[in-house]
Amino acid sequence: MFSQALVFLLQTFLGLFSLALLLRFYLQLVRAPVRNPVSQFLAALTDFAVRPARRAIPGLWGIDLSTLVLAWLVEFVLLLAVLSLIGQSFGADIGESLVGLFLLAALNVLRLSLYILM
Repeated sequence: MFSQALVFLLQTFLGLFSLALLLRFYLQLVRAPVRNPVSQFLAALTDFAVRPARRAIPGLWGIDLSTLVLAWLVEFVLLLAVLSLIGQSFGADIGESLVGLFLLAALNVLRLSLYILM
């Protein structure tokens, strides 16, 4: 019972945080004004994670890749945490499991991107 509540809270908070990161990425991609209240809210909400990530992850052709990579990593951590909370063990083939989780996290980011664009 406690693990189900914790899974729900993790999915809610980390899911909303990855959605905020993706919204920030797309607002920067379409060059939305920085003085826009939505842009200011998303920048205030995600700045603590994006600023240090920008030092390690460079942009590409004016696209801020650090927010996109952070959204992908947040989805990966969410999947990993949920699977560990429900008692899933990876066993000896942990490398294949991690690759599968990385790909599943990328699909979740793509799914969230489609929701944003619709």
